[in-house]
Formats: sequence, structure tokens, C-alpha cells
Amino acid sequence: MQGFNHIAGGLCFTGIFASFHDVNIFEKPEYLGVTIAFSLLPDVDHTRSIVGKVFYPLAKWLSIKFGHRTITHSLLFYLITLLSVRGFELLYLGHLNYTILVSYALASHLVFDMCTRQGIPLFYPFSTRPCVLPANPSMRLRSNDLRSEAIVFVVFCSMMLFCMPLFANGFWMQYNKTFLNFNHIQREAKRKTDLLEITFLDIHKDTTRAILVQDTETTFWAYQKGKFAQYAAKDCKYLSFRHTGIEYKFKQLQVFGVSVDSVKSILKRPLIKMQLQCNQEMNYYENSILKTSKIIEKEYIEGFEFYVEKQDNTKERLEIDLSAMKLQSQRENYEAEINQVEQEIFETERAIRRGDTDYNSMSDYQKGRWQSDKRSLESTLETLKRERNRKTAPDTSIEEVRLNALKSTLNEQKVLMSGNFWILEI
Repeated sequence: MQGFNHIAGGLCFTGIFASFHDVNIFEKPEYLGVTIAFSLLPDVDHTRSIVGKVFYPLAKWLSIKFGHRTITHSLLFYLITLLSVRGFELLYLGHLNYTILVSYALASHLVFDMCTRQGIPLFYPFSTRPCVLPANPSMRLRSNDLRSEAIVFVVFCSMMLFCMPLFANGFWMQYNKTFLNFNHIQREAKRKTDLLEITFLDIHKDTTRAILVQDTETTFWAYQKGKFAQYAAKDCKYLSFRHTGIEYKFKQLQVFGVSVDSVKSILKRPLIKMQLQCNQEMNYYENSILKTSKIIEKEYIEGFEFYVEKQDNTKERLEIDLSAMKLQSQRENYEAEINQVEQEIFETERAIRRGDTDYNSMSDYQKGRWQSDKRSLESTLETLKRERNRKTAPDTSIEEVRLNALKSTLNEQKVLMSGNFWILEI
């Protein structure tokens, strides 16, 4: 088969089979280049071929050493080339897209050469017997018949044009789009990890475009314009779908002892699941029915509304303030009495020290007078110290217990919330 047919046939053959792996050969220039190069590669053993002219020294050596359609057209060469490409790709690229392209592009050359009258020694060097397709020689192609080659070229080009949607979408996606129903949407959603956007007519014949979040055998949940909705699969007519490229993932968030406002800010986000608890009764509507509970569990919600009735704790706060004022007053009176005694002790001690300091400069009369005053001051000092030692702090334990009990009651009335939230990240 001529080189131009190997290129056209390689593109068609590789494009069709690579679509099963969601690899589009026309997506990147390098994909196209690899497909063309490896669909021509086995002819590197022929010096007049396209690839043989590019690698002429290698082509000449292979032609002399092995001859045309021998080692490079064998299954051994195919496997060695494929393993080499796969090893390189795993080491440096981390994916297998090029291995897929090389496997089909190289296989296309071997298959199309098998369709010629000469065939190829597929099991060379173990056997030189040619392998051909089909068995009837009259149905096989002649390599130098330009008329047959031209017809085959037109067929390949026509098939490529016809299969362009298949190349772009991938085989399974195109298959699911062609036979579009709920089962095919489910298959497509499971085939990849990103979110699927579907367009359908609901039970009211309204066109709806939403992101598929969850599906069962009979129903599915969809997210559209900030809210979740559940639909019965049999009541909808499906028009199209597309992959969004947004990975389906969620973040779990746990909160403990937070305020109502903090929880409401979380509820504004799309939630796959919610478990909410409160130390007081929460009021919310479900299907226009007012419900009350300390625990709420919901799935697929956004902007969920609830409210907690405010408690009147004015009386408790007044009692707490009065108890705190009473305790403060008792402490202040005790401290004032102690400070007064300490001040008197300090003044008495200072007077004794001053008298002792001035004693040598006193007259005899003044010394006698000072001895009498000193005894009086020392007696007063002893009395003040005994008075200070007798004073004890007031017993406020009962009042403190009462105050703590009141504060505990007030804390119980404060609204505290906890919850687990699974937030859909879109």
C-alpha cells in the first residue's frame, strides 16, 4: 500500500479505535504527528518510502540486512516498539495517550499491508510465511495499482469526515448521545469523574439545564441556579448532555458550639448532606408544614431557613447583676477596714521610729515625757495588730454558688449549635 494511503488509513483506523479510550487524534498537533509517523514507521526498511527517505541510512541498512516487509512488519517489531513507547511515557509523561496512538497507528500499517496480495510475515523471524487478509487473493489489493489505491484513499477520507463527531466526542460519549435516554446518561456520568450537565424537558415540558449530582434507578438530583431539585427519570425527556470538566468532590465541615448566624452562612452553600443540632428547639418549614426539633437532617439543600425563638432572660440577668454587686460590696468593705487598720499601724510605727531618732537631742524632761508616750504608742500598736489579726474576709461562698448557678442557667438559655456539613464544591 502506498504511503498516502497508510497516512489516510492510519488516521482513520487510529481515530476510530482511539475514540474508545476518549483520545482524539485531532485534539493536539503532537497526537496527529505521532499517528502519521507510526502509521508509516514499518516502511523504514524501504529506501524509497517516505519514512525511508527521512531515515535513509537506517532504511538502507535494514533493506540490505533483512529486506522489505520483514522484521519491521512483524509482531516482534510491533511489541518492542510498543513497550519502548509505553516505558518512556510512564517514566516522563505519566499517562498512556501516546501508547494508545502508537499501538493503533502501527497496527493499521500491518493490517493494511496484510490486505495486499503480498501480505506480511507477521511472525518473522520465527516464520517467513506471509499473513494475508482476506483469504481470497482476488479480494486483496495490488500495491502498484493506482486506481485501487485512489479508491481506497477516497474511502479513508470519506470515513474520516463521517467520523469527525466520533473523534471529537469519543466512542462511548457519541454512542450515549445517539441513543440518549436516562440509562445512557447514567453510563456517561459513571464513565468520568467530572460533573455532567444535562438538558431535558421536565414534567411541565419546561426546558431545564442542570448539573447531575446524584442518580438512582428511577430518580435523579440536579443542581440549577443555586438550588437542588429531584426529578422522576421517566417523566423527563432528555435533549443533550456535556461534561463540565469540574471534578465531583465535596468538603466535609464540622462545627461545635457556634452561633445561629455562623450556621446560616454555611447553609447558603450547596449541601449534599446536613446534620444540625441545637440546644434549643429549631423551627422550620417542610412542605408548608411548620416543624420543631432540636435535630435536623437534610440532603441536597441550599439556603435552608430556620429560626430559634429568643428567650427572655431579663430576670436572670438582673439577679446576676445584684448578686455580683453584693459580692463586690462585701469585698470592698473588708478591704477598706483592713486598709484603715494598716494605715493606723503604719502611723504608730512611724511615730515610734521618729521619737527614737530624736531621743539623744532631747532634754531630760523631754526624755521622761517620751518614755511615757512611747509606752502608750506601743500599747496602741499591739492593740491595732490584734485587731488586724482578728479581722477575717467575709464568707461569700454561698453567694458565689448562687451567682454561678444563675450564670449556668443563663448559659443554658444561650443558643449554641453544632453540625456536620458535606458541601458540594462547584
